[in-house]
Amino acid sequence: MKIVLISILTAALAGCAGSQVKLRMQEGSGELAVTPEAGKPYDYTVRIVNRGDIGYNPDDPETRRATALTLLKDECPRAQVIGETTVNTGSYLTGRAAKTYFVQVKCSS
Repeated sequence: MKIVLISILTAALAGCAGSQVKLRMQEGSGELAVTPEAGKPYDYTVRIVNRGDIGYNPDDPETRRATALTLLKDECPRAQVIGETTVNTGSYLTGRAAKTYFVQVKCSS
């Protein structure tokens, strides 16, 4: 019975991993931030801290791209990721590298 309950809970959490609600919660906790840019070849920078979650791996480039585009879909529906900068910020207690990714996004007209 416990295994079934754990499986259901894990599947439910994984389903929320890339959702707007989950992303907005990550924004509120400081794991994600969107900054408009001026005078640069891109329009927004999306800051992504690599704190993983069930079904969400911010160390995967495709996950970061999808996260940035999802966050900006209302402001910039035809956005394109044009670059990324990675800053190593140390390591977590597990030994995994702590990183912050800065994803540069250009709005296409």
